[in-house]
Amino acid sequence: MSISVQRAAASELAIHDKIFKDYQKNVRPVKDPNTITTVKVGFYYILILGVNAAQESVQFSMDFSQSWTDEYLKWDPAEFNGTQTIRVPELLVWMPDIVMTESLSMSLLLPEEKRKAKIDYDGTVSLWSPAVVSHNCDMEIDNFPYDIQTCIIWFAPWAYPTTQVLPVIELPPSGEYDDLQGNSEWEIISFLPHERYSNSSDGNTYKELNFALTIKRNYVYYIAVLVIPTFVITTLCLLGIFSPFNNKADREEKVIKEYCEGGRIQGL
Repeated sequence: MSISVQRAAASELAIHDKIFKDYQKNVRPVKDPNTITTVKVGFYYILILGVNAAQESVQFSMDFSQSWTDEYLKWDPAEFNGTQTIRVPELLVWMPDIVMTESLSMSLLLPEEKRKAKIDYDGTVSLWSPAVVSHNCDMEIDNFPYDIQTCIIWFAPWAYPTTQVLPVIELPPSGEYDDLQGNSEWEIISFLPHERYSNSSDGNTYKELNFALTIKRNYVYYIAVLVIPTFVITTLCLLGIFSPFNNKADREEKVIKEYCEGGRIQGL
């Protein structure tokens, strides 16, 4: 191991010991309780895995991010050989309770003990959560197979009102979501973010983020997989019914032959 690598490792360990001394991960990381913790929520990619029209659900793989400022996880890089970033187990830091409120199921691709949080010297904490999600989606299939469906993906804090935690949408640098992938049956038309405020019965105001995932059915898939094979099979069946029953006798229709044989059996 080179000397520079050893110094970097020693610096990260020293930073870890300093910022996590007396750190309380169960308390919102602000020194003034009136300070609002702004949480940026973003998406890196979405991949459609399947759509179940009968259950009105869509399954997709995604990677979404969250970032916020933790006022207790700061240091001066000059004191630690210029180290500006460290990575620690996610379980060590305070995390906002932002959840997908209408998901049917969510399976994280990495177990909790293996996920890492990135911490910058200015206290910025960043998390990335790759997951497979099954989400509720109201569907109208009157125009099948030319239908277009819009699924609303909701994110919201579970317990914190806007006076404590304020989620905001973080757009990609390009301003648009580019890494959107459909499958052979569906293609993604758009992925548009929106924000909404709602009042609860306890008198607090909560902010919700929603992402409108609009997908379009690939009708060519149904023509190639369903319509054409069905037409070919039906045509072959009709040809088989009215084709000669042998290659020597006169041409007779099988339907007539079977009808006549049935009549003789019944004494007609």
